[in-house]
Amino acid sequence: MKNTGFIYIIHMTPKYKHARHYIGFSYDPKQRFSEHRAGRGSRLLEVAVNAGCKLKIAVLGRGTRHDERRMKNEGHSVRHCPYCKKG
Repeated sequence: MKNTGFIYIIHMTPKYKHARHYIGFSYDPKQRFSEHRAGRGSRLLEVAVNAGCKLKIAVLGRGTRHDERRMKNEGHSVRHCPYCKKG
């Protein structure tokens, strides 16, 4: 598949305002997650980390940026988060 990388869902504990998840795409998810944890990734995760939220990778799978956009539009984060399903 052309331009295949990794799609991931990050679970935030506690949730930050209205957000509990972040869906992202990367060719190097380990590096990208390190950036998120350090507050240098997305703006949402930057402010969440600065507010004291802990980040966990809830889902990691192969896909494209198109797949990432589809997941965001369809609200996949809560339905596929194993941490939310436990609750």
